[in-house]
Amino acid sequence: MLGIRRSGRVLAGVLLVTASGSFVSCGASELAVLDPDEVGSVAVTAPVTSLSVGESVQLEGTVLDIAGAPLSGASLTWSSAAPTVASVSDAGLAEGVGPGMATISASVGGVSGS
Repeated sequence: MLGIRRSGRVLAGVLLVTASGSFVSCGASELAVLDPDEVGSVAVTAPVTSLSVGESVQLEGTVLDIAGAPLSGASLTWSSAAPTVASVSDAGLAEGVGPGMATISASVGGVSGS
């Protein structure tokens, strides 16, 4: 038996049968089947946490599946919450534009990290 929860998790029904002498018992439980391609989280790392105007730094985005294992081949979308302070290219190169604080995020499949 297979089912899908509202969260999108696929479930497989499992029937556990235990036999001991002439006594047999049955119990039902469910087993979650994880989709290995489902994004669980995105982490962004940088070699420095501050930039001067005109300086740039290459950011790294790590995509993990819902079990915490790295996912390869995911295409990240980069964005800056304050583009007048720090900009970021499609490749994750961040550049200091003006004074202030900016949060730079990477996202894929509706999951983002900063």
